[in-house]
Amino acid sequence: MKYLGILVLLFAASKINAETFSFIGSPVSVVKSEHPCEYFLSASDKEIVCMNVAFILNYEVVEWYGESIPKEEVQFVGFNHFTGLPKYTAFSYALVTLERRNEKLILKGIKPVVNVDSDDDYICVKERTMIADECTETQEVKEYLSIIEI
Repeated sequence: MKYLGILVLLFAASKINAETFSFIGSPVSVVKSEHPCEYFLSASDKEIVCMNVAFILNYEVVEWYGESIPKEEVQFVGFNHFTGLPKYTAFSYALVTLERRNEKLILKGIKPVVNVDSDDDYICVKERTMIADECTETQEVKEYLSIIEI
């Protein structure tokens, strides 16, 4: 029981120390990393699943939500199970959520933005499409972020 308590405390500490950032952005460049997934994560980052391939991604920032990094372009690491580019890099605009882990920004989540021309930005919740007519459920970005507690 004592070990379980220590594990819970370590997990909670790793979550507390992880800074989270969200923005709407557009891909600028995607490069396959020479390093495996484990290079970017520490042993305590067990809630992030390592995948086959790591990518270094650069995204142009359109709008920050919540805490921000004062940059117009952000570089971060994303992972993919398969060879080839991750499908999310085809999104013209996406809501990108990052976590700072060991001084590196790691992709936590990404959702396609279906409309960036309105006053409010919307994401496609279920499908991986940018076309509003193909999306069965949209949600306003601010509402989505409040639900996932960013």
